[in-house]
Amino acid sequence: MHISHRKKGSDRIVEVAGSLTAAGSSDLKKVILENLKKGNRLELVVGEVTDVDLSFIQIIAAAMKTAETGDRNFTIRTPVPEPVLRSVRISGLLNHDSCSKPDCVWCSIKGQIQGE
Repeated sequence: MHISHRKKGSDRIVEVAGSLTAAGSSDLKKVILENLKKGNRLELVVGEVTDVDLSFIQIIAAAMKTAETGDRNFTIRTPVPEPVLRSVRISGLLNHDSCSKPDCVWCSIKGQIQGE
């Protein structure tokens, strides 16, 4: 897994490429949570992801909760690649009703799937 991050004004962008599995999950979680604390908004870019497991879904859920409690925004850039779509489908998270949160990651991915 390759992780890079940069600042864009008061926003943060974290880009991830390669395999998002348990082997590198602690590094990814640390980078995401640190950047959420430093900026008003964090965008996660996963366009070059090749493999995903449940640990990635757990990190996204934790980031969403951290953003919500810290009055921050956390988004994922869409479209996301097939490995991410597959993992989210398997997790069952696409079955939740559309929520009222404007930047809900799960709703963004669900919208991508419905638009296919």
